[in-house]
Amino acid sequence: MIGLDTNILVRVLADEDDPDAERARELLVHLEEAGETVWLNHVVQCELAWVLRSTKRFTRARIADLIDNVLSTRLLRVADVALVEEALRIFRATRADFADALIGVLNRRADCATTYTFDRRAAETPDFTVVG
Repeated sequence: MIGLDTNILVRVLADEDDPDAERARELLVHLEEAGETVWLNHVVQCELAWVLRSTKRFTRARIADLIDNVLSTRLLRVADVALVEEALRIFRATRADFADALIGVLNRRADCATTYTFDRRAAETPDFTVVG
């Protein structure tokens, strides 16, 4: 198994004209042809959503669709797919950032009764309680 950093994934998904994007696509083709599996951990998932929103200015809907596509790509193995799918549902249904949705689900699964935050958007989810 091979780990993949966020910057490779961003270039494949968002930087069509960047020379690094072509190199990133070639890498993934090579890994697939070699029979490798590519691992994406939770941090990569959070960074991906953040970079696509803050740097690439993608809409929330487009980000959600891209994350959904990543989950269904045979080459890519995502840490705890069910957890990411649940966070993705929360991200689609609220104004919470994807990272906050994932944090809330992770904490709930760790038996946290709530996660305190100052972030009112995160507090739109059932996993957070706003302080204030």
